[in-house]
Amino acid sequence: MRLSNPELPLLAVLPIALIGLGPLLLLPMVGALGLAVIGLLVGSSALMVQLEEDSEHDREIVAHGFASGGEQAAHRSEMRSLLRGLRLAKLASAGLIAAGFGGFWLGH
Repeated sequence: MRLSNPELPLLAVLPIALIGLGPLLLLPMVGALGLAVIGLLVGSSALMVQLEEDSEHDREIVAHGFASGGEQAAHRSEMRSLLRGLRLAKLASAGLIAAGFGGFWLGH
């Protein structure tokens, strides 16, 4: 089945709508403060992954001595890609926390 031109803009809006529906579906189940707690858990998980990755690299350097230039470049590249994903998780965490506390204060 081929998509016609009027259907193409709707296809672009679909992922945005699905992402926007997530908090709206979660809110009645956990409440406003529950949403903030979920945000805190996501943020602390992202920070923990970042700290674990740094300490794992440090442990490897201590065990095997210095790293060659290629190994250092590979580690920097790996950390950059990891931090990109973690930045998204931290941003989502901040949004959930703000929405949770904002909903709590507006509701009371």
